[in-house]
Amino acid sequence: MTCVLLNGTIGVSVVHVPYRSSSLAEQDMMAGRIDFYCDFISTALPQIEAGTVKPIATLTKERSAMLPDLATADEQGLAGFDASGWYAIETPKGTPAAIVQRLNKAMSDALDNPSVRERLTKLGNTVVPPPQRTTEYFVPFLKAEIAKWTGAMKATGLTLD
Repeated sequence: MTCVLLNGTIGVSVVHVPYRSSSLAEQDMMAGRIDFYCDFISTALPQIEAGTVKPIATLTKERSAMLPDLATADEQGLAGFDASGWYAIETPKGTPAAIVQRLNKAMSDALDNPSVRERLTKLGNTVVPPPQRTTEYFVPFLKAEIAKWTGAMKATGLTLD
């Protein structure tokens, strides 16, 4: 979906080739059967370091700690482009606020643990600051993400079955 969002942003129509794994896409990339693909840095890093693929840009708001010299798409002229991945902990609707707050605090405390932060960073993740870990932040963020990705999904012709 990241490439679909990118293609729509830059105004190109590209045939989407679905792969079952990044390694299969990497093989076709190195063999010259596809022109580009969008992948997580942590997955692509071995091929980037080996020089068998060339990174063009990170597709996140900020540069990656894993490839600090690689400019973002935004820095290269795609103003505001951000296809950052994120994770969330969710509970069933109606979960008591006290339980949600307790889970939120436990997760935030874990993210503040230096060894957890270091491991996540080495895997190519960005640990968001505490203000971005709250329900008050997440609800509007999620709504904006749904709006952003809905357009990309509709562009593919995907339907819910």
